[in-house]
Amino acid sequence: MLQSFKYEFLRIIRTKDMMFWSIAFPILLGTFMYIAFSSLGDFQGFEPIPVAVVVEAQDSAMSEAFNEVLEVLADGEEAILAPIHMTMEEANLQLNEGEIAGIYIVKEEEVSLKLANQGMNQSILMMITDRFIQFQSTIETIAQEEVTLVPEAIENMMLELNINHESDIGRGALDFAEYNIMIFLVLTVFMGANHGVRKSLEFQANRSPLAARRSVSPTKKIKGLIPQLIASVIMQTVYGIVGLAYFMFVLGLDFGTELHLVILALLVGSTTAISMGMLIGAAVRKVDLTGLDGILTGITVALCFLAGMMGADFRIMVRNVAPIVDRINPATMLADALYSLSSFDDYRIYITSLVGLAITAVIFLSFSAILLRRKNYDSI
Repeated sequence: MLQSFKYEFLRIIRTKDMMFWSIAFPILLGTFMYIAFSSLGDFQGFEPIPVAVVVEAQDSAMSEAFNEVLEVLADGEEAILAPIHMTMEEANLQLNEGEIAGIYIVKEEEVSLKLANQGMNQSILMMITDRFIQFQSTIETIAQEEVTLVPEAIENMMLELNINHESDIGRGALDFAEYNIMIFLVLTVFMGANHGVRKSLEFQANRSPLAARRSVSPTKKIKGLIPQLIASVIMQTVYGIVGLAYFMFVLGLDFGTELHLVILALLVGSTTAISMGMLIGAAVRKVDLTGLDGILTGITVALCFLAGMMGADFRIMVRNVAPIVDRINPATMLADALYSLSSFDDYRIYITSLVGLAITAVIFLSFSAILLRRKNYDSI
């Protein structure tokens, strides 16, 4: 087993194309994204977002609580919203003409949001709505008992949103721009799925000469596969660490102070990525290695896209439209684990994300083992 581990490790190092796709490709894309955000200049906050407010339940507790929120968000030089009270007919007309970003509809028991399209402003409105719903009971209680404390409660809500503070790439918690760039580290890890495809083909006797020789060997498949998988996971984790070093020390992103936890996340993510590649290689039978690499690259990029690679607002849209897709996406799990280390004091999100990744890896490996179990071939 040690010899198998050694030769697999050396073979991976000598495979230059894998090194390019696992390291250079995501780093180049991340660098271009960084340059694109940097070219926007220093970010000093958002221009107030024009939004209509249609109140269908005047003088209700919900209306009073939401009005308190709007007053805070529309106050001062760092105002986020520019709310305009109007009728539903007027609001629909302005929304269709693009004069406002959305419509807040305040009913007796809920606040809903109507949008005509998707974008950064719409994403912020959606985030405000989500946070208001979460803080709704708290704000209503405070408004009834001690109205002067409402601004402080709303400020706590906005600290979670983290959208009314100056963004400085590389300092403090990751913001929208930094999150988008961080996803390319996730891409670095999940490009390792190509290792898994190769392992899968190398143990299917009708797919490669090497696999045919292994099929007549007295050595059990599992004894040959385990050390090679370990070598692949270790090497892909090393690629992830190289990407991490680049994003930290060259681009200046902050992943927190507990780098050992970041590396652990990269290790678990690499295991999940390689197991996903094994499953694809075992399930897709009539496609050669080049075709499988293309399929897997497309799947990997799609997963990272859904996780927010091209915009955190798209991730928010996916979470609202298809929350189950957001929850089971392994790229999203790894992104959440990395993001939580730089943005939150507790480890609940980190632990939940890593457990989810580990369960996903076990599922992928289990199905791969079923598909790769001993078979008889008429001709190889």
